[in-house]
Formats: sequence, C-alpha cells, structure tokens
Amino acid sequence: MEPFLPSALAFLGPRAAQALIGARGPLPGRPAALAPLASVYSPSIVSNLELLRRGMVGEGPRAGWRETIGAHVAEVEDGRVVIELEVHAGHRQEGGVVQGGIITQIADAAMGMSLLTRQPDDQANVTIELKINFLRPVVEGRLRAVGRVVEMRRALLFSEADVLDEEGRLVAKASSTCLAVPRPWR
Repeated sequence: MEPFLPSALAFLGPRAAQALIGARGPLPGRPAALAPLASVYSPSIVSNLELLRRGMVGEGPRAGWRETIGAHVAEVEDGRVVIELEVHAGHRQEGGVVQGGIITQIADAAMGMSLLTRQPDDQANVTIELKINFLRPVVEGRLRAVGRVVEMRRALLFSEADVLDEEGRLVAKASSTCLAVPRPWR
C-alpha cells in the first residue's frame, strides 16, 4: 500500500514526497504539508535554473506530461531550454504524421521553461497566448524544441521556440505570451 501523500506533493512522486514530509516543521501561514517543500525549494537553497537542471537528471519535481509523451529536458541555460522527443507511433495522427498538439506541447514547454530560468525564484509562469506555424510534416526521428526568452516584463513574459527535426530542419516556429504567477508553495 502506498503511503498517504498530500495532493500538493504528489507531483514529486512517493519517495521524494515522503522524504520531504516531516523533514522540517510547518512554517507560519503555510499548510503543514507544504512547509517541507517550501524550505527545500526556497531561493536560498535552489534557483529556478537549478531546479530545471536537476530535472534533466531526474532529481527535480516530476513532470507527468514528459512521462506521458516521452519527452525530456536536454539542455538548460540562462534564457534557453531544449526539449527533445523521440517520435514513435503513439505520436502520429491517422494520416501517419506527428500530431500538431505533440509538437506544440514540446514548443510550449521549452518556451515556458526558458522564461522560468530568468524569473525570480518565487515565481512560475502560465501560457496565456501561443501561436505556432508548422512548416513540414514529421513521421519519425528526434525532435528538438529550442525555447528562448524574447522579453520579460513585470507580469507578461515573451518567448519563442524553433522545433527542429534530426537533420536540423525547421519543423515549426512558435511564440508565446506567459503570465508570471507566484509559486503555489510560497
């Protein structure tokens, strides 16, 4: 039987969440279940950039969408993130090419994560507008979504992504506007 996990910690996975629960006492004004998470991911301990880098090697918070489609974070730099996806039959639509939503998902993630690398450590972001143009179909191979920061304002954040096939050809070009939001555990 799996141990009880507060839903706010479920994204970490059972072992990591259980390791955090009880590691430190509750903080004033925060739910007791979130106190360990807040202390582990506080700005003085780990930055957004470091959190993403840890995610590259499986030490960061779980990202269920990556597990679902098989994508992974390949590179993380200040203002730039690369998401890779090895295409398989489960990504194809009935016409035999990779479904546009899959390509959009890796582009959106690369853009949002690139912004996160430059945001204050007590913030995250959510996409509020996204545009994507598809330039060529993909049937198989590896896709790379390269997200980069365009401009950051106080509340609105702007980014772009190129999605490339394994020959380096441009498959799609995307741009997004994101809204800066506070992290839920702060």
